[in-house]
Amino acid sequence: WASTAHSPKIFWFSGFIHPIAFLNAVLQTFSRNNGISMDLLSWDFSVMTVDDSNIVSAPKDGVLVKGLYLQGIYSTPCYYCPNREGLKDRISFVVAIDLKSGEKSPEHWAKRGTAVLMSLDS
Repeated sequence: WASTAHSPKIFWFSGFIHPIAFLNAVLQTFSRNNGISMDLLSWDFSVMTVDDSNIVSAPKDGVLVKGLYLQGIYSTPCYYCPNREGLKDRISFVVAIDLKSGEKSPEHWAKRGTAVLMSLDS
């Protein structure tokens, strides 16, 4: 998107080398545009089942991302890869994503190791 000077409608989240920096940039943009301290902001996540080709524009506030794989549901941790311990030079945890857990309690999903992953084992 650097060549067009326009942000994409949907960001490929799994493609970011530093997704935490991307998330911080999104918060910072919202903070500046709305005159709200970043410390007062929190995330709100929604799972969508819309095909990319049906997205006509980016949201007014926030971003749309793709490239995440769901393993269960609750206030789900998002990791770079299935190796949740990370590597020696990089932690694996990225962000906690609140998802609806349906009939089951969050504890039900936590005991089963539910997570959102940015990549899958090959």
